Amino acid sequence: MTAYFANEITKREEQAAIVSYETEQLAVLPLGTEIIEREVEALVPIAVGDTWSQVLQEQEIIIKDDIIIEIRTR
Repeated sequence: MTAYFANEITKREEQAAIVSYETEQLAVLPLGTEIIEREVEALVPIAVGDTWSQVLQEQEIIIKDDIIIEIRTR
């Protein structure tokens, strides 16, 4: 049981160190810097007459405070 708690303490100390490092890094970034949190794949509807090169272009969805504020093509 002691080993279990020691392992949990170690994991939580590592998580706290990661959060501390990320917080320090955020302080260095200029205001307005975009951060990629994660990428997702999605199904894209297509129809006869669509331009294939436009369908293949990757899109970025910009989210701020859990609200989609912009969709742009890379």
